Amino acid sequence: MKKIICLLLAALVVCLSGCQFEKGTSSSSQDADASSTASEGQSEETVSSQPEALTEDGKGELEYDSLNHLQQSIYDRILTASNDLNTSMLEIPSDSTMEDIQKSFSAVTSDNPGHFWLQKSFEVTTQGNKVYVTLRYLVDSMEQKEEMQRQLSEAMDSILKAIPADADDFTKELMIHDWLLDRVSYSDEAAADTTGGHASAYTVYGAIVEQKAVCEGYARSMQLLLNKVNVPCALISGVGVDQAGKSSDHMWNIVTIDGKKYHLDATWNDAVLVEGEQSFSHIYFNVTDDVISADHKDFESPGCKDDDANYYVKQNRSFDFYDETTKGAIQSAMVEGAIDRNRVLEFQFTNEEAYNAAYHGLVEDQDVFALLKGANEGIGSTVLREDLISYGAGDPANRVITLVVSYVE
Repeated sequence: MKKIICLLLAALVVCLSGCQFEKGTSSSSQDADASSTASEGQSEETVSSQPEALTEDGKGELEYDSLNHLQQSIYDRILTASNDLNTSMLEIPSDSTMEDIQKSFSAVTSDNPGHFWLQKSFEVTTQGNKVYVTLRYLVDSMEQKEEMQRQLSEAMDSILKAIPADADDFTKELMIHDWLLDRVSYSDEAAADTTGGHASAYTVYGAIVEQKAVCEGYARSMQLLLNKVNVPCALISGVGVDQAGKSSDHMWNIVTIDGKKYHLDATWNDAVLVEGEQSFSHIYFNVTDDVISADHKDFESPGCKDDDANYYVKQNRSFDFYDETTKGAIQSAMVEGAIDRNRVLEFQFTNEEAYNAAYHGLVEDQDVFALLKGANEGIGSTVLREDLISYGAGDPANRVITLVVSYVE
């Protein structure tokens, strides 16, 4: 039978567009800049606040911990008001500055992804020597909020209850990451919308329940789910740069595994097309500052310098050479993948020479067909199709080769 090689022309398409949450604009609607009006005895200022990037001071996983006593007081009042859907003017300490309010509100939104109903803009009013904050919401009633919370909790239970009680933190992260990316799709409509009509795509509800999100929805969902299983995870924001050099505001995560911090960009991992349908990769799964800095800019990191929990390192799919040992490891990965009928297999090479040799050997010399045959022999039956393989287009920048296998029906 003639062997068929199906090249995936759209493989590894990175989702960059539309993750806009510029400082001073609403991440849900990108509305007008902050404005103020004044009248006798009263001034009013509308402000939009966004989560801040993590800093190098190692302040932990909660923005709350970085606030001073006054700001923590504001934070507590905002959080309580949000939980109660309080729409009245909320009095805060009279000596609060706009910087205090912005920083406190930003910390609330950063620390509490489960408050998906809280809009990213608020109103500040001064009356005499008193200062008030008025919050805005994406829901109209407590009944609606509680029903949406129920739906979210029910959806999350499908992955949280599937995680073994003795799972280590890496396994928890991998299971949650793969579950989320299998569930959610990137919303180009929300990314392009500037009217606020797709506000939920920026939230955990949009990602996990409605299954449509932009980068903020992905990042907040990873944060919420990982924190649920006691894996420290926080938000980080910056700028993503595509292969054409186009920049766009972006949000991803900082995850702590065994006391070491890593970058995790679930949005950019949700970027592989398999026969026209979206699948995902692990290229941005637990990477260092140096690695992610190639196409992520303008961020402040707490210091991600290790690769111990990097996906390819941890899964023994990172290679220094393309040799018989490497081919044996790829064949073993095919056998392991067949247990769960995984179709997408990824392999990373630590240097350009090894990557080029592997791409030449696997793709051009078609070594992969011998590996498929050997994998079936290892399984003991013909499970993998030995005449059909699809390749990702290759990712020279990250030196990742993606193989898409097919199974005998």
